[in-house]
Amino acid sequence: MDPSGEEELCRFGPMGISISFARPGLFVMTRRNNTEVVLTDRRLYGRGKMPWFAGIFNRGETPVFDVPIREIVAIEPVDFLANRAVRIRYRTPNGEKEVSIIGAALCHGHIARLMDLLSPLVTKTGSD
Repeated sequence: MDPSGEEELCRFGPMGISISFARPGLFVMTRRNNTEVVLTDRRLYGRGKMPWFAGIFNRGETPVFDVPIREIVAIEPVDFLANRAVRIRYRTPNGEKEVSIIGAALCHGHIARLMDLLSPLVTKTGSD
């Protein structure tokens, strides 16, 4: 458990993981192989991981997305070409947004595990 009291449930990436802010598709902008995904008991977030030499100029990490578990509206598994993804819709003060976490062929296990861990958390917080 970290000092903020969050318990880390899983962590994976950046290799083989892509992030998009829409449903996965052929003409959708994605961030490939540069985002580490972390699921805690309170939130799901992604951190941009830059190459080692970027640490010379800055920390080499930038926030990509941060989704509180209690704000998640829906999660949906998506198969796209040889990839498997989790599409997450969530509430923000400005309306509803979405993020898709896409795993390449060798990362399907990470995506399946994320779905397995996230489903009960979303169901539990949605029934409050």
